[in-house]
Amino acid sequence: MISRLAPLCAFGLLAAAPAHAATLVDAWEFNGSLAATNGGPAAVLEDPTDLTATGVTQDAVAPGEGVQIDTGALGVTGTYAVEMLVTFDAVDDYAKLIDFKNLANDEGVYAEDFTLYFYNEEFSAQVLQHGVAFHVVLQRDAGTDLLEAYIDGAFGFSFVDSGDLGVFDGAGWFMRDDDATGNDENATGFLDYIRIYTAPLTAGEIETLATDALAADVPVPAAAPLLLLGLGGFALMRRRA
Repeated sequence: MISRLAPLCAFGLLAAAPAHAATLVDAWEFNGSLAATNGGPAAVLEDPTDLTATGVTQDAVAPGEGVQIDTGALGVTGTYAVEMLVTFDAVDDYAKLIDFKNLANDEGVYAEDFTLYFYNEEFSAQVLQHGVAFHVVLQRDAGTDLLEAYIDGAFGFSFVDSGDLGVFDGAGWFMRDDDATGNDENATGFLDYIRIYTAPLTAGEIETLATDALAADVPVPAAAPLLLLGLGGFALMRRRA
């Protein structure tokens, strides 16, 4: 299980990076709370019953689902890194993961045909799986307009975002389809956490974050409970603390 100190471990990793190093703006761990760990605005759920003790469970594809982060209040616009651990029950058809324009248009990041896809720009290899958690970092540099995506610590795609499609305008939305296309590209799934950094991360930092998150998210084997009971049962929990 990963403790709430995990982002602080990332700080130590980032501190050794070059002068451009990113730092954590804020994090939403969703361990029974919508509060931000650094005192920023709380996340907003369209359906408050989606919040559980371990994350956000999205159980309906109709409008009325999704997570809103007030990126405007955080001062996050065109330079950032967004880190997430997420599961979609199905990844073979469009399922919107990140919306940058406060639900006003169709562009954004989707799971589609087993890829991570920035519509209508670039997509990754077919690395996503139904019902399997994946670690995502989506980051952008306003100085170069370079937008990059990493999946499970590996490079996914990049493009020069000269049209500012990946610039946050108002609130950012997660696991919520935009209102411009009839809200028919939502999907059921699970959101473990969202963390936002001040600047793009290095490839090494991303690989470390992904390795830690995915290793801690591995379910306990069916034969393990008896052994774990002898240890107080604490390890039966998944990554969230």
